[in-house]
Amino acid sequence: MWQDGKRVTVNIPAHGSQAYFVTGTRMERKRYQGEEAWANKYQEINGFPNARPMEAGAADQGAYMGWLGNLKGNYMEWRNVYSQGGRYKLAIRYATAENRDLQLHVNGEDQGFFNDLNSGGWDDKWSTQEVEVTMQPGYNVIRLGNPVGFAPNIDYIELTLLESAQQSAVNNIRLQQSDTSQLYDLNGRQLPANYSGIAIGDHRKHIKR
Repeated sequence: MWQDGKRVTVNIPAHGSQAYFVTGTRMERKRYQGEEAWANKYQEINGFPNARPMEAGAADQGAYMGWLGNLKGNYMEWRNVYSQGGRYKLAIRYATAENRDLQLHVNGEDQGFFNDLNSGGWDDKWSTQEVEVTMQPGYNVIRLGNPVGFAPNIDYIELTLLESAQQSAVNNIRLQQSDTSQLYDLNGRQLPANYSGIAIGDHRKHIKR
């Protein structure tokens, strides 16, 4: 086995045993394949065109989720999207040879529709739709579908961190601290924006002539 980049050899006597405990830091996964998602109406009994994995050589891993939408419950869902929390760019790789709409939910909240998506092919020509989303720390649920019409075929989704929840909190504090709209004279009275003279604000002295 390896420890701190070095190979470690352990001698275990006959009929003996050795216990190992492994610790680590969870890393964020960027890409989630369409064929790995939960297909809410999937079944193979009555032959209805419900969401199901399909094969295609032009898809990222040779497969995608097809027959999505046209029913309120015929959606796909990733329930294991792990995140440190914050703002992310969500890229959705899709294919459709006709104009189709796609609805997005994140953690149960409706993010709206992408309208008139068209990549020019059903499974051989793919396009990407991007949107900014907010993820919570821990596990998140991302859902795609269309309750009133068929949605595009989905190859995968990909997440790129724009600003972590921790960095967002720090930036908000900095913004509040740098807000010079709250300025006061030496007697503690708030000053208007067009003041002149000496003012106190942002824990500093301001002089405006």
